[in-house]
Amino acid sequence: MNHHQILNELKQLVAEVPHLISTHPTDVLNHKPSPSGWSPKEILGHLADSALHNWQRFAKAQYASQPFVFEPYNQDQLVVVNRYQQQTAAEILSLWVALNHQILYVISHMPEEKLQYLTVNACSGQQNTLHWLMEDYLTHLKHHLQQIFPNTPDAIHANNH
Repeated sequence: MNHHQILNELKQLVAEVPHLISTHPTDVLNHKPSPSGWSPKEILGHLADSALHNWQRFAKAQYASQPFVFEPYNQDQLVVVNRYQQQTAAEILSLWVALNHQILYVISHMPEEKLQYLTVNACSGQQNTLHWLMEDYLTHLKHHLQQIFPNTPDAIHANNH
């Protein structure tokens, strides 16, 4: 997947998800499949956390010394401390949309040569290009959107890598 395909798919998702969330009943968005499982609202909150961390990675990797080393984040603890289950879906959606608009802005203005900059996960030592990190962000996003909207035949299910 090239840079422009990533941008186009992310733009499409940012445009579609608000409508999809607005058509889901509150009880469905609040439903936890198990005491330790995430509700659709909590999954959306996790996606906001992911957007926040990846936006910073996409921006910092462009100016930091190479390879850019980033710290992973504790997904479960962030969902707990951000209390997404107690927030409205509209509040969480607003955060997710704003963060993804900024991601779109940052990656749409990224010079092509920076797509090959190296990133390193500080815990695993895994090295990847910045382009790979952007593609992985989109794949991760679509994976979790499929969990929220399992019966939606649209861009969320198309071209999932």
